[in-house]
Amino acid sequence: MEETKAKVEALLHCNSKGYTVDEISRHTGIRKKGLVKDALHHLRIDYIERNGGLKIDDGSATINTITS
Repeated sequence: MEETKAKVEALLHCNSKGYTVDEISRHTGIRKKGLVKDALHHLRIDYIERNGGLKIDDGSATINTITS
């Protein structure tokens, strides 16, 4: 899971407009969209637990990182 999370996280920082789950899957080579969704869930938790300046915004059709 750590490698999957790292791929997803790196991609999210590449585009301020965000990505759909399908785009994340395609760009990272992670074929199972369920794995992408799990990685996003775990990243969301990681960001909350770190209490840092980033969070995952999935309030629209795309998913991206934003400053909190």
